[in-house]
Amino acid sequence: MQTIVILALVNAGIEGCSSFSSNPRESLLVPRMTLDEYLSSPVYKTPVLIRDIVSTETVESLTDDLMHILGHEEVQMQRKIKDKDDGSRSTEIYDITLQDCIEYMMDSCHNDSYFAFCEGLLPGSNADSSKLSERLNDIREAPFSNRENWFDYFPSKIKPTDAIILAGAGATSTLHRDPFEWTGSSFCLEGTKIWRFLPPPPENKGGVTAVDEALQSHRLDSIAWEAEEHNNSKEQVVLSAGWQSD
Repeated sequence: MQTIVILALVNAGIEGCSSFSSNPRESLLVPRMTLDEYLSSPVYKTPVLIRDIVSTETVESLTDDLMHILGHEEVQMQRKIKDKDDGSRSTEIYDITLQDCIEYMMDSCHNDSYFAFCEGLLPGSNADSSKLSERLNDIREAPFSNRENWFDYFPSKIKPTDAIILAGAGATSTLHRDPFEWTGSSFCLEGTKIWRFLPPPPENKGGVTAVDEALQSHRLDSIAWEAEEHNNSKEQVVLSAGWQSD
């Protein structure tokens, strides 16, 4: 697999999905630039790929630290199997350590793929995981130097955490629009990730709503945070969980 050091910035209102492959194909639709190029001329209205945001040596160090610190943590791994006869798909869920998950990813293929979306691991409860989280945070925030982050004002219990995503060849996400209409960033540590984006039509032609209707999108209930206890009664903290299209 080719190693590409990329930070992808995904802007609000754009539908997209992710897939993972050992045969990368480049698209000319999404701007590609260095961090210095982005800082001198930011792109706000389309997704953008920032190349070589850190060195290959830094990537190797981050990956080693990630496995050393969090490799023993138990996560849920999805396995999607495509039937060779009728093309139907089934999904199996396994409880497995993050380290063991890596072994399965190496065997993933388009008809039998593995995927793990792990939230809540960073920052963790020990000093090493907190330091790792800070290193990743510095990389993620590099394109937004000296800009206000509204999540800093959120109560600590409901601040979004970084997600660790492991995926083998053939693994895909559903078509989705991220929550909060936020600007999201993905940092690709190892391998190749392919982003597919679907820009919405102009507002006078229906905008994002037209895409949702055409694809029969549905809004997911928020499962990000549990109810909090206030004055002997539970108060539900509900934030947008985004739109999905299966």
